[in-house]
Amino acid sequence: MSTSNKVKPAVAGSGRTERDNFDPPSQPIDAYLVAESRARLESYAIATAALLKADHDAAIRRGTQIVTQVNAASRLILSGATDRVVSIPGDVDFDALLAARCDKYPARSTIRFFSSGMSCGGVIELTRLGFGYQIRVNWLTGGVEIVALRPA
Repeated sequence: MSTSNKVKPAVAGSGRTERDNFDPPSQPIDAYLVAESRARLESYAIATAALLKADHDAAIRRGTQIVTQVNAASRLILSGATDRVVSIPGDVDFDALLAARCDKYPARSTIRFFSSGMSCGGVIELTRLGFGYQIRVNWLTGGVEIVALRPA
């Protein structure tokens, strides 16, 4: 049995093809764009959390401090343990709440992970079209979690 990529007539002799029988989506196209945007936004949140978790684990494994750079102005999150970088696109609102000082040093735009598992903590917020995620780093445990933000 062979298959062909040619478009077959829907009704013999009618000149209409299967493509002509395409029904438009039942929802407005905007509904599909928002769904895709939420999935894309979630992927940035997951990538950010994965980078932070990897830096946390590296600090414990190596027995040293690892400093993750969080630069909201340039829209970048840079791993202190590897060459991984998460670049947040311009259509996503990027905000970070970070410690002013950490372990006697100015923290500036960093999250510092210690060999004990602790960290300086922080929250990175990614939002788009009224929906978003917070990536939270617990200062005591260094644990990383993603929390969905619901519109008010």
